[in-house]
Amino acid sequence: MYAGEIIQFLASLFEESRDVSNLMYRILSLEEDRISFKDILFLAEDITGDRSLGKELAEETILSMYWWRMLLPIRMKHVKNLSWENRLLLSDLDEIFEIPICIRYAFEGLCKNGTWDHEYSIYRYFSEIKEPCKDLILHVVNGLVEKTVSKYYVTASSIREECKRQNFPSSRVGILIAELKGGGFISPLVFSPLPKILRLKEEPLYELNKALFVLKLQAFSF
Repeated sequence: MYAGEIIQFLASLFEESRDVSNLMYRILSLEEDRISFKDILFLAEDITGDRSLGKELAEETILSMYWWRMLLPIRMKHVKNLSWENRLLLSDLDEIFEIPICIRYAFEGLCKNGTWDHEYSIYRYFSEIKEPCKDLILHVVNGLVEKTVSKYYVTASSIREECKRQNFPSSRVGILIAELKGGGFISPLVFSPLPKILRLKEEPLYELNKALFVLKLQAFSF
């Protein structure tokens, strides 16, 4: 795909303006795992041709990418809490953001194949880390997305149940959860946004990466 086609695709996929999608494209095209606010601001000013408008575009894009979990501040409110909700979103020039591995692979797949494909990202990541049961993981993850609570969340018990259903080794379930967190596919939730009636029992809850699974989540939202 050409740059213009990818930008248009991102605009449609994430329901964003052309400028925001352009800046998303430029950030992801750097193929870096980290980027500073200063660098994002430089890219934004190149798009707008104006310092003030560039700052507005940079902040708008960062907010959007953070909500989608495409870009995460490395600074945390509480040191021992690794969840996405614990990230401290600031617009300081020296602020550093990280791009989850799964998002970098999804973007790689988009540029190569013309599709935003969570399956491509899963295959790339688990091949890269040499996960011995990688062939089963795609089925496990696809099954989990169908069991979401309030669209974006999965429970620890649903992960265990899906692993059992797909004959994934029970001894490796904890390792799989750690690998999914490490790749940015899921994040633990400490402070649940769900009403009590939706939490059937007190157990660990995980947030799915909204951007990575956007197409599959849309398919199961009706």
